[in-house]
Amino acid sequence: MQSSKNPCIDSNQMEYKGISLVWPKSSNAVCFLCGIYIGHGGTDQVFDECPKWQNHKKKQGYVFGWASELNKKYWNQQWVWHTLYRVVTIHGTKCHVSGVAIHGKWNSDYLYNPLDEHQFFLGDPRSIRDEKTEFVPKKQVPYGYPMHDRCWTLAIQSPEQQSILMQPESLKRFLRVMKEELKHEHRTKPRPQLSPRPIHNAECDWYRDPWKVPEVLDLFAQLSVPDAETTPNDKSRGDIITFPRIRPRVASRQITRRYWVNTAKIQPPPEVVLLILDHLSTCTEIRTLMWAFPHWATVIPEGYWRVRFIRELKLEHDEVPGKDALNWRRAYYMVDRLKTTSGGLRVRTWIEAVLERARMRFANRSNGRNR
Repeated sequence: MQSSKNPCIDSNQMEYKGISLVWPKSSNAVCFLCGIYIGHGGTDQVFDECPKWQNHKKKQGYVFGWASELNKKYWNQQWVWHTLYRVVTIHGTKCHVSGVAIHGKWNSDYLYNPLDEHQFFLGDPRSIRDEKTEFVPKKQVPYGYPMHDRCWTLAIQSPEQQSILMQPESLKRFLRVMKEELKHEHRTKPRPQLSPRPIHNAECDWYRDPWKVPEVLDLFAQLSVPDAETTPNDKSRGDIITFPRIRPRVASRQITRRYWVNTAKIQPPPEVVLLILDHLSTCTEIRTLMWAFPHWATVIPEGYWRVRFIRELKLEHDEVPGKDALNWRRAYYMVDRLKTTSGGLRVRTWIEAVLERARMRFANRSNGRNR
């Protein structure tokens, strides 16, 4: 988990301790959580994302701070997110998650990362590594698993995956499962699977930051503006899907209606409706249910749609407007479309699918071991 320390603290008040891990072909390191290569090159442009970082870069040549500060940013430069990485080192029974570092030209033979998982270091670590860096001898090289910082952040958002990644013993077994997942025939050339008809350039979409996606904020701004064509009385039925009635081509006397079910008469208690919705995992399933029983939407509170929206996109509650700020049912119905048109959300969906497959394989192995 990320630290709750103040991210605005001056880096001069922090003590740097690093770890240097021998890694073969570090310039071609692959993230063990998503399978995408850890990028490198043009590392000086990362400081353009924050004016405060530019001042630190001019004074001391690097930026050193709390990793929680990185989770509050969206990287406008498409390549930045997959150059920031962590390393999980396993040596015997010990398992350690390092801090965040940037992958650059200095990673020819070694991976340099802060020892504290709550810290980040941006810049050339060779300028500060001397007596403050712990070197791992080549004869005692532990198993090291590099991974994107964004992938690690996305992974620990899920309660199921968090219970695995936060325990050293289960983390070691999970990373071994991911290593086998990367060797799968479909993972020989790791790249997110984009839509057949992408909205943006396909070669640029998978470089977009999958965290703090700006398209979500645009959706909030769009739905916060009241629709002039919709009156308050029609707002409850504004997003009910209707289809024109199609007359049959055969004679009506040839059609025999054996059963008649009036769905409008099926009105379970609100607690039962919410229980049914909790068993549906995707937005498509819920929209299908609401199409079949549109009158059920009147008993579902707006706060429930807000919680489902936050859970679907893995957002923080303080980042989302209140339950009365906008029509949350309409916002939740637009999640599927948002995942198709947003490059960052498409990358996030692809990463989450990879992690879920590995988690299922890990669970199957654990169940087989316990039998």
